[in-house]
Amino acid sequence: MRKDIPSLGMLQAFETSARCLSFSRAADELLLTPSAVSRHVAALEQRLGVALFVRHRKRLTLTDAGSSYAARVRQRLDELERDTQEIRVGQEQGFVLRLAVVPTFCTEWLIPRLPDFAARHPDITIHLAARTEAFAFEQSGFDAAIYHGDRLWPQTQGEMILPEGDSIALAAPALLAAHDLHTPAGWLGCPHLTLISRATAWADWYASQGWHYTLHASRGPRHELFSMQLAAASAGLGVCLVPRLLAQTHLAVGTLVQAHPHGLPGRDGYWFVSPPRRSLPAPLQTFQRWLQQQSQRTDSPGFSAQPTPAAPPAPQTPMPPHG
Repeated sequence: MRKDIPSLGMLQAFETSARCLSFSRAADELLLTPSAVSRHVAALEQRLGVALFVRHRKRLTLTDAGSSYAARVRQRLDELERDTQEIRVGQEQGFVLRLAVVPTFCTEWLIPRLPDFAARHPDITIHLAARTEAFAFEQSGFDAAIYHGDRLWPQTQGEMILPEGDSIALAAPALLAAHDLHTPAGWLGCPHLTLISRATAWADWYASQGWHYTLHASRGPRHELFSMQLAAASAGLGVCLVPRLLAQTHLAVGTLVQAHPHGLPGRDGYWFVSPPRRSLPAPLQTFQRWLQQQSQRTDSPGFSAQPTPAAPPAPQTPMPPHG
């Protein structure tokens, strides 16, 4: 039981009075009497132990605490109103699914495929929000999530829908032309873009092909998201190491090219999870089946059945010590 939350009547009376700065005008809007509105506000002030208004003979003025609290209450009431409208409209016009997704997978893989889902299931609307960390579903308002990892989140049900696959070195064509990446020495002069959460990825890439990793490669720009890496590499800021499945659109249109044929095998994948239930709601089952089908297609947006032409292989010789 939520004992510390004031009643909806109190909150509505306060928020409306704060907007109107008048109990009478608030009463007209709420279809109450001015005395009823005044009693609600007084009860709220007594409950909070804080004065929300300075009462003058013919007008009201918000205190500092009242002004701050009014803004927060208004935001919550607006959200509650939107949620209520969504439920009502959803019952009349279809279903709404709220999905949390890791950002780059969402923009580079999921969204380009969603027109197919919309055409097949016009009665289901997908709301998307970016989330990069695990969260508790019961406190989030989300129906499901797609995230990157090696296992199910605790207290969820679901499955891996897509393995990450190989990460490949990518660069803008102009940067590739300006750096001789045919030789190990050429890589020393090329900025390496690093993902903050995968600080050792370049070292692993070097080691997996028997090259000597140098401190130079760790000194390039760092970014939080793969989407930032792709944008930075497209702008010519350096060479990035990104899962191929997230770079398919860039490879297809030529903003990025593969700078070396060697790929770093991925160990994790992208998971679709939802709160534990005996059975998923029908719209969520429909979306999950569609995800499974999309993960197996070879004709989806940006898919390339053959590797993108790469720069000629670099000699498999150790990198010279540096730094």
